[in-house]
Amino acid sequence: MENYNIALHSIVTHSGDHIASELDNEVVMMSIEQGEYYGLGRIGSAIWRLIAEPTKVEDVVSHLTGVYNVSFNQCQEETLAFIQHLNDKGLILICD
Repeated sequence: MENYNIALHSIVTHSGDHIASELDNEVVMMSIEQGEYYGLGRIGSAIWRLIAEPTKVEDVVSHLTGVYNVSFNQCQEETLAFIQHLNDKGLILICD
């Protein structure tokens, strides 16, 4: 697994620098600061909804492994990478 700034114990939530909306059950958003548009896809949208309030990344992974047919390790790796990407784009806050 790659080294991430965000870990399972990290608590993350949305930043306020975006406009987000649901479109066909998926989240689409625009970063006000960067002027970029993002479509999060089905799983990304599920993660986005789960971190609407400050949430531990580990709780997100546990929820996703309960809903989708994925191993904890694979879900952990992909969730950390996705959340790191959101962080790199300034779309989330790390609360811890």
